[in-house]
Amino acid sequence: MQIQPAPPSVFEYLDYRRYLADYLTARGLIDAKFSLRAFAVKAGLPLSNSSFFSKVIAGKRNLTLDKQFRLAKAMKLSNNEIKYFGLLVQFNQSKDPEGKQHFYAQLAKHGKSKARIIDKEGYEYYSKWQNTIVRAFFGIDQKEANPAIIGKKVFPQVPAREVEEAVKLLLQLGMISRTANGFALRDPNIETERENKDFVGKLRILEMMRLAQDVFNHLPPEDREYSAMTVYISKQGYQALKEKIRVFREEVKSLVGADKGEDRIYTMGMQLFPNNRLPHWENGSGKA
Repeated sequence: MQIQPAPPSVFEYLDYRRYLADYLTARGLIDAKFSLRAFAVKAGLPLSNSSFFSKVIAGKRNLTLDKQFRLAKAMKLSNNEIKYFGLLVQFNQSKDPEGKQHFYAQLAKHGKSKARIIDKEGYEYYSKWQNTIVRAFFGIDQKEANPAIIGKKVFPQVPAREVEEAVKLLLQLGMISRTANGFALRDPNIETERENKDFVGKLRILEMMRLAQDVFNHLPPEDREYSAMTVYISKQGYQALKEKIRVFREEVKSLVGADKGEDRIYTMGMQLFPNNRLPHWENGSGKA
């Protein structure tokens, strides 16, 4: 007897558009008579807009409060699931970084939420640049546990209280472990979940930009490296450049992983972003 797939759990998602796409696909597999038209009628949505679901899933349309509630009821979500789905919609549709952080924190409060898992590798860790610097410090010194001394050894200096907070978080997340005299890294490589990379990436970039502004003008040229280029390329050239950056990033990870006698901490950033309006933005398929 063939086991039919069950509709996905909304708690497994951090992207309501992907959840909606997976839900509709699963319903079609479960019920051969299922149709988007019938589902739209059940949700009280206008039949005249036959492309409503595809536009929402593609990110070309957002859900209003009324429509998200109608969809949730049509999907027969429980009260707790409806509340989570609503937060998910607000989290995904919010353009304000502080707003996103607020809704993310609310999502993480749900016991079954995937946000609690992502929280470990993303949101909390990258929300303050001090966390990454303190963690990196234990890669070069495992015998120092005094927060005041650690704070004075890193650059820029970090108050002892913030070092204590960072150490507490790193221990909680399992990124470091206690040694006889100090702390040691448990996992030298940190990767974020693919679903959450966009949000976490923006959070990370904002923090690193703030750090760069703080330190750049205070360093002599021999202790820093900076270069920037503005180029004009084709779409194919852009894709090739992205791949080159990906390969270079892997080479850097290999070089750092094989390095010996580490005695310093550096932050390296790479950004690639457009400086003109791209063709697909004009067609309404982009977010800009």
